[in-house]
Amino acid sequence: MARNLVNFNDFVTDFEASQTEMSLDKYADFQQIAIAAKRAFRDLQLDAFNTIVSARLNVNTANYTVELPNDYVRYTKIGVLDRNCNVVSITLNPDQNIGGDILLDDDNEQLLDADGFPLKSAITDCASSNIQPNRNPSPYGYLFSNYNYNGFYGRLYGYGGGNNAFGYYRFNDEENRIDLSPNFDYEQIILEYISDQSMAANPKIPIECENAMYSGTYYYLVNRMANVNLGDKQSAYRTWLHDKRFAKARRVQPTKNEIVSSIYRTVQLAPKMTS
Repeated sequence: MARNLVNFNDFVTDFEASQTEMSLDKYADFQQIAIAAKRAFRDLQLDAFNTIVSARLNVNTANYTVELPNDYVRYTKIGVLDRNCNVVSITLNPDQNIGGDILLDDDNEQLLDADGFPLKSAITDCASSNIQPNRNPSPYGYLFSNYNYNGFYGRLYGYGGGNNAFGYYRFNDEENRIDLSPNFDYEQIILEYISDQSMAANPKIPIECENAMYSGTYYYLVNRMANVNLGDKQSAYRTWLHDKRFAKARRVQPTKNEIVSSIYRTVQLAPKMTS
């Protein structure tokens, strides 16, 4: 079994054991060290290393939405499975409607939730009293299939593009979910995302980042201490940034095979025909 990962709890125990009477953080207890170490761990997993998780999530076909996982930080790919079991990406559509009507009471006052935010209804259709069907929103006249009706033949430069037959999505940050295009044809999506491993009971620390964890934990400890002067805090902060850059460089260092494959991917020659 590979031993390239360090248990978080073991790291906190080792950090506590390394404290001496000359240390500025010598009075920090196990719980304080664990809190500071978790802050350093979260910074490192965003800047130096990522844990990518791939999950198959069910689509709520009532309103075509997908709830985000609890450990979700940021997505790297969203798609569906094709017949060859490959993930085919769907397209981000920032113009997709995710707005619901604000609910009103009998006195036409906004209904609020326990936190004081307005309650909204779910989206049922795109009907709106502001739509003017007699107006054409396009400055080029009526368009279909990338061609101008009763005009020149061909594509319009800078207008339109392809069509993703698999569907579109948009993030609904208010509801902490993904909203899909209406009548989405798939019952599941594949979500690849950066996972917040600090939520685990005993996270795993890559050994390339262990030194940065020490300097980061130390910085977050002394930064909140009133009896530590500003110079020592700034010195700890610079060391923390320096070690974090080293950790990132060690983690993203490519292998020779990856470098060669990347080079040949861009300079491959066409096959030559023999006479």
